[in-house]
Amino acid sequence: MTKSQGIALALTWKGTTGPIGGEGVAPGLEPPCRSQLAYLMGRRFQRLSRPVDSVKFLETAVKDSAPDSLARRLAQAELAKK
Repeated sequence: MTKSQGIALALTWKGTTGPIGGEGVAPGLEPPCRSQLAYLMGRRFQRLSRPVDSVKFLETAVKDSAPDSLARRLAQAELAKK
């Protein structure tokens, strides 16, 4: 992970989305890493009371993860609660 990706992830953790946040870093990450971080951010955005953004992250986690991965199962479980 590059320094700029780390900064973008930190900004995302604080609630920034869009090109300087999660959307800016996601294309440069491999799908397994991207899916795990998307799940983490989906849960984080639930805590930030931002359900629309949370769902986007959780959907990315499902889309980018392997069929039998923990990230996919956890993301699907969170999406099922919606």
